[in-house]
Amino acid sequence: MTTSGAVRTAEDRPSEVSVGGIAILTEHKQEVLSRLAGWACVHRSAYVCFVTAHMVALAGEDGEVFSALSGADLRTADGTPVAWGARLLSKSRVDILDGPLMMPLILSMAEEQGLAVGFLGGRSEVLERVVKLAKQRHRRIRITYAVSPPFRELDRGEDEEIVRDIEGSGVQLLFVGLGSPKQEKWMSMHRNKVHAVMLGVGAAFDFYAGVKHMPPRWFQCLGLTWIFRLLQEPKRLWRRNVCYIPRFLAIMAHDILRRKSPAASESRSKYL
Repeated sequence: MTTSGAVRTAEDRPSEVSVGGIAILTEHKQEVLSRLAGWACVHRSAYVCFVTAHMVALAGEDGEVFSALSGADLRTADGTPVAWGARLLSKSRVDILDGPLMMPLILSMAEEQGLAVGFLGGRSEVLERVVKLAKQRHRRIRITYAVSPPFRELDRGEDEEIVRDIEGSGVQLLFVGLGSPKQEKWMSMHRNKVHAVMLGVGAAFDFYAGVKHMPPRWFQCLGLTWIFRLLQEPKRLWRRNVCYIPRFLAIMAHDILRRKSPAASESRSKYL
């Protein structure tokens, strides 16, 4: 199986801006799709993180999360807060490229280019619906792998079996829906073991299957998606919003002040 080296050429390096020490992509979705297609064609072992404000804040206090995000081949702005922050710091346009938006686009690209697609994660009934809908909407798509693993931590033997099955399936684009930060850590640990482009799409399986719903894009552009999601899943999301939104705002304030004051410390800080 063909793999690519770890060294990137100047042309291969994406345009990025640092938000809380996490490099966020400033390229547009067509450029991202082109990169993913190129990597998938040669079975490059790579992974993509769709970075939320929660993940930026969590990376400020969890070294493993920071390393997993930093090690990704691409990190896009998932949500208005991160996109706004990246725009403010880069003085350029930064698109919101999240899992629910990008997953259908990547599936269309895979169908057009004959790339093998796989899915890892989600509840079994949701995953079955995702596969069914993907085949209905993309008649020529090649889905060669779809597994819903146990929610518990896998032992070494189980993990090795999953890797063997993924490799044996010939998957080139693997959607990973294990939830954050579990999926980011999993992708980081499996670089060079899984020779495919891994995409940490989080809850995108649920949105694609219609189990959960995203607000209209205009509502998202107002930065209010978190309210919509909180009303849908208050028990799961209340702590994330109460604890991590203030931390993200503190990170942004720190980045802005550091940008205005070059003499400020360059070291990574823990926020709040």
